[in-house]
Amino acid sequence: IRTRQTIENISLETLVMQVLGMAAAIGAGSGEAAAAVNSAVSTAGLRTFLTHSRQQETAADQAGVSFLQHAHLPVSGMLSFMQKLAGQELLPESAQSEYMRTHPLTQDRVNYVQGVVEQERSHYASPAEWAEMHARIKAKLTGYLFPDQALLDKGDGVASRYGRAIAHYRKSEMQKALAILDPLIAAQPKDPYFLELKAQILFENGRIEESLAPYAKAVEYAPQSGLIRAAYGHALLEAKADAGKREAEAVKQLQLSLQSEPLQPQTHHMLAIAYGKQGQEGLSRLHLAEEGLLQNKPDFAITEARLAQAALPKGSPGQLRAADILDLARKNAKKMKNRQKGD
Repeated sequence: IRTRQTIENISLETLVMQVLGMAAAIGAGSGEAAAAVNSAVSTAGLRTFLTHSRQQETAADQAGVSFLQHAHLPVSGMLSFMQKLAGQELLPESAQSEYMRTHPLTQDRVNYVQGVVEQERSHYASPAEWAEMHARIKAKLTGYLFPDQALLDKGDGVASRYGRAIAHYRKSEMQKALAILDPLIAAQPKDPYFLELKAQILFENGRIEESLAPYAKAVEYAPQSGLIRAAYGHALLEAKADAGKREAEAVKQLQLSLQSEPLQPQTHHMLAIAYGKQGQEGLSRLHLAEEGLLQNKPDFAITEARLAQAALPKGSPGQLRAADILDLARKNAKKMKNRQKGD
């Protein structure tokens, strides 16, 4: 918001300077003077914006240091992050991280944080469990993105084995993945992420019924995870046995998932399927409309919202939500048409 206000203020300031400067140049009868005024004004506006941006980043750095110190956490991690970004300064803009392009980094910022680290009287340490969490996150990412590299790690630690299990899963080697994962679950039976991985492996290899138990346990031990609930709901929908009971449970899990992950179009899609199987056309159409809205498909959202309105009881929460979606989708459709005209 502050950046937008600054740009607007600069635009007004620039306009005033251009008008006054151009008037003076015209009075002097000099085209070259007019061009010089335009160039100088543009440079002044850019300088004002960059000054404001640097002030914002400095304030953010100071706030970050303060938050870490109040939480009794080390500032050294912030310094390490900045030093990594500083290493990108000489790279072409296309090769720089998005953060680097939108958050200008100066040596003054790095020096400030480095000074704080050097002057800290109390050298705070991160909680011991964070090291294991960090190792597992790295192992998981390596296993997913670079499975061959993950398999080179022959370590016996939890993170190393977790990474290898994921790597085998990514290489469609289900039995090898489960052979590593099952002992991890035996040692840590309440770890929701080990259970989720096992469930996902079983589900994606067509063993849907077998995936339900580990998914249910994963949800039990990580009730706050909307993504795990959504995956469990999906598995329940795909299960063949006891369909009616499982469809009802799928609706419950998917609705709970939306409480923490409200912007997941796939969850709305699965809810549409679940309600459709239950014969609740109005709610099915409503969630298809939600899906279309989130995917920026206004025409689809409008169609489904109208059908939902027609099928749902008048004045019901669902019908009122369908009206809201219809209004939002129409506005989005209008914006898209205006952009297309501009192009």
